Amino acid sequence: MIAVAPPYKTELPNYTSWLEKRGLSYKILKNEDTLEGCTILLLCGGADVGKKPERDDREVRWFREAYGKMPILGICRGLQLANVVLGGTLHKDLSEEKVKHTVNKVDIGGDRPLSESTFHEVRMTISEEFSFSVNSRHHQGVENLAEELSPIVVSREDGLVEAASGKKSLFVQWHPEREEVYGTTAEVICSEWLQKHLQ
Repeated sequence: MIAVAPPYKTELPNYTSWLEKRGLSYKILKNEDTLEGCTILLLCGGADVGKKPERDDREVRWFREAYGKMPILGICRGLQLANVVLGGTLHKDLSEEKVKHTVNKVDIGGDRPLSESTFHEVRMTISEEFSFSVNSRHHQGVENLAEELSPIVVSREDGLVEAASGKKSLFVQWHPEREEVYGTTAEVICSEWLQKHLQ
């Protein structure tokens, strides 16, 4: 059973639809829930870390309950949250850096979900040749990766960490739950990882 740390209400159907299409069982966590009876924690995308203190508090609690004990898949904000909790730092606004990774930083930093994605090429750190396209819906990103995490996918354009691994965990900057990437490498990496860890 996948324990889903809930995103915005308007974004939740994207996650439930994705998990259902892949035949994966899940439970939407409520504020005071523990992870008892669950086998994977899914940290969803959403507002910048620090923008929603109540959400931060409960997700940090679930992350600490799970990390190193059960598998965690962190998506976008999930990567950023894990990195901060483990001692890493974030770029506050990538539009002020070399490459702008999203088209709409106002929505993603505020109270409304982002309405569109941009796409860019990433590559696996083990091979210059193995590259694929990901969707981008963020304006923050990893500045210094926590020592406990290892980079496994980086942006071809600017070297930004796009995926990292940790103890029993996978963290990705892209959004595999979005219909626009269903069936692509970006989505399959995540859904196959979930299927493997549910067995």
